[in-house]
Amino acid sequence: MLADSLALIIAEPTADSCALTEAEERALVEDDADALALIEAEARALFNTLSDLLTLVFAEATAEATADSLARVDADITKLSATLALV
Repeated sequence: MLADSLALIIAEPTADSCALTEAEERALVEDDADALALIEAEARALFNTLSDLLTLVFAEATAEATADSLARVDADITKLSATLALV
């Protein structure tokens, strides 16, 4: 009895035992489509987040560059004013 049970467990699967029904195949395809749609939605969300972060980084870099430029212009005006005061 135990030997028969072990033989069934160890036995090579037959084509009939491995075959999926049409409904099972359809369910697997639908599950795959749902999974792909979920992955696509997550990828889009990550892309949008990355895009937003890059926009913020560039905006901050531009603001810093603008502040640096304004500081240089202010320093130049101060030097020019000092030079004109000497004249």
